[in-house]
Amino acid sequence: FIVHTNIGLAYQSLGRLTEAAEHHERALKHAVRMNSLAGESLACAHLGLVKGADDVDTSRQCTERRLQIAQTLGDERGEADAHAPRGSRAHASGAFDAAAEHHSAALAVWASLGDGRSTDLARVLVGLSGGSGDFENFVSSCST
Repeated sequence: FIVHTNIGLAYQSLGRLTEAAEHHERALKHAVRMNSLAGESLACAHLGLVKGADDVDTSRQCTERRLQIAQTLGDERGEADAHAPRGSRAHASGAFDAAAEHHSAALAVWASLGDGRSTDLARVLVGLSGGSGDFENFVSSCST
């Protein structure tokens, strides 16, 4: 598990996402075999990230599983880290209210943990989602 995770991260840092995904998938298989929810959560986080660009469905499944495991383990940071990509996917699909909800959930946790950088990012994303929704509503009202 650890070896494949580290190799996946190394490939990820080199921008070689196909190789990174292969190793994160192997790490995930090992975590499942070991019955390690923490390992599965970590592998899902990495795999979801590298699959985000070319395999949205796998990325979504990994993020959903990560959120489920984080909630089971009481891992607040993992839960917040899973809400952020959910919010980004919702925003990309035009579901601005859902995006704002996910980013707000991440914001609350990151703020409670004192993670200033992530809190600032979440504030921007909440504002962006809300502003995008408001703009879409404004444009719709102008065309009617």
